[in-house]
Amino acid sequence: MKHKKLSISIVSAFIAALGLTSCSNNVTASDDSIVTLKGYDGQEIAIDTDAIYDKYKYSEDGINSFYQAILEVVIRNFYETSTNPEVSSRLAEMEAQARNDVLSDQETARENATTNGTDYDTEWQSILDSAGVDDEEGLYQSHLYDLERADYEDRYFEDHKSELTNEYIGFASTDGEYSDYDGVHASKYPYHVRHILVNTTASATDYVTGEITAAEAQNLNTVYKALSNGRYTFGQVAHEWSEDSSATNYGDSGIMDTSTEFVNEFKLGLYAFDAVYGTDVTGNATLKEDKLGLDGSYNEGSETVKDKLESIGLQTVSYEVFEFLGDHYDDEKSDAGLSVNEGAARYFPRNVFWNNYLNLHNVFVITDQQLEILTQEGDNWVEDTTYTHYVAPTGAVSGRAGFRHVAALDSVVGSGTRVLTDENGRVIVGVRSEYGIHFMIMQRTPFEVSGTISGYNSETGTYSYNDTTISEYYTTYVPNDQEYPKRADGTNKTTYINFMISEDSTYESRAQEVEDLIQSFDNMYDYRIFETLIANGQITINDEVVAERIDDFINQRREYNEWNDAKTLNDSWNSYLDKISLQYEIRDDENGLENSSRLTKVTCGIHFGDYNPDDPLWSQGGACYYEN
Repeated sequence: MKHKKLSISIVSAFIAALGLTSCSNNVTASDDSIVTLKGYDGQEIAIDTDAIYDKYKYSEDGINSFYQAILEVVIRNFYETSTNPEVSSRLAEMEAQARNDVLSDQETARENATTNGTDYDTEWQSILDSAGVDDEEGLYQSHLYDLERADYEDRYFEDHKSELTNEYIGFASTDGEYSDYDGVHASKYPYHVRHILVNTTASATDYVTGEITAAEAQNLNTVYKALSNGRYTFGQVAHEWSEDSSATNYGDSGIMDTSTEFVNEFKLGLYAFDAVYGTDVTGNATLKEDKLGLDGSYNEGSETVKDKLESIGLQTVSYEVFEFLGDHYDDEKSDAGLSVNEGAARYFPRNVFWNNYLNLHNVFVITDQQLEILTQEGDNWVEDTTYTHYVAPTGAVSGRAGFRHVAALDSVVGSGTRVLTDENGRVIVGVRSEYGIHFMIMQRTPFEVSGTISGYNSETGTYSYNDTTISEYYTTYVPNDQEYPKRADGTNKTTYINFMISEDSTYESRAQEVEDLIQSFDNMYDYRIFETLIANGQITINDEVVAERIDDFINQRREYNEWNDAKTLNDSWNSYLDKISLQYEIRDDENGLENSSRLTKVTCGIHFGDYNPDDPLWSQGGACYYEN
């Protein structure tokens, strides 16, 4: 039988939720009641549990139980007393689902009895104990409340979608002007990213003599050629040649934020590029050092993460590296058929170029700069004039991928230097991880608040933007919804939901993805609901000690979560930066990185084909001399 008002039995459930004994004289409407609850229909119920609650008042577990019980009563009251037909219908659905969940639990008990060689009663009691209930009705009520609470949270989300979205993204708009959004939880700064993966089997911890296969070297060249020759879009290249599951989605890797568990090189590599090396590349808002963990300490010293990144700098890789790999991917003997240096794989041209230019875990861009190859002349290193450079790449075909001049990178890559971009001028950022080489683009950064890149003018070196704001981009509506973001002419804007998508089912799944991220980015979501109920008068804590303890409990949990999130991100940065520092330490020696004896010289790869053990380069004392 459904109760139309908050009944004594529900109040008793509140007390039971505290692990206390329900006594009718503790449920009163006295002026000195501890808690006053306002039901769906405005009815007020005062609860005086002072006589039996004192021992819980100063306990953190007791305060948490008390707060949770209050929330449960309010949520259950909402469904039990609502006269809204939609709410009543939803309650009926949840009641049916809860009954089915109990039947499922009973079937599980039977299966466990067979599997464990026990009996049904033993396994059933185990399920009841696990749920913290005494009997089947208690289990049903537990399932029902779980469903009610989830549904209530969804309703809260719909009512507070705008502010939650702003807090998740980190920016809010007032009269069309965006500013930082200061919420109760640190923003996640979501990036929409796409990438192409070329798998490599080289050891991720061998920084000087790593080995890739002929097929892998050829694949690196194939992807580079496809990105640079102006015939394909980034998505087409990803769909055709990427060795990642995202290939089916044209390289779409979804939403990456500060809590996403992508490999450090991928995630932090993009952060490093966007936050330190290319801050003005896409017309970004000025980044503050408290975003993306940049203000965190590196190894607990005075140097910050940003300081360390700036000292490392942006790696540049010449287009010639990929051209050379394509021409020499399977060279394992000299042109005369000689086994070079007893067939040592470190001298294969592909491995020479891999170790010198690509076997680094810091982020890089591909430029149109030619390689400077040094060769040994006596005790000196001079430019190798025998090396024939590959023809520098031409500019990008309009609307296709290729090399473009990005003025904002001049100070990093050199004035006038062009870099590889996608069809709209987004810089293609590369990085080497344990899986291989990733070619990545930031389809939408959180700092493009008023619009995102829609084109690039090669003559002026400037971008053009559409007017899809950052909050519109992460809408949770689908194109058929009236609330979906639209242009002035009534057509749908391009958002994360309909990006390269035209199927309704995919719209729905992507909208649900965004909603789940926004709804779950703060793991204290239920505290938000509780505070809202306090603010609008549905809950009144009359006992000052209880009210203060609940506030303290919530604030301490928030402070801890904020500290823990920051520490987790800082730990990731430190791990990533330690790896980069280690790779340079291992590659370096007393001769310096450029002339390190630990790396096979590039000139050895270039002259591999005309190997002659009597040539000074290859003979004892030469740069390419091999000793077991």
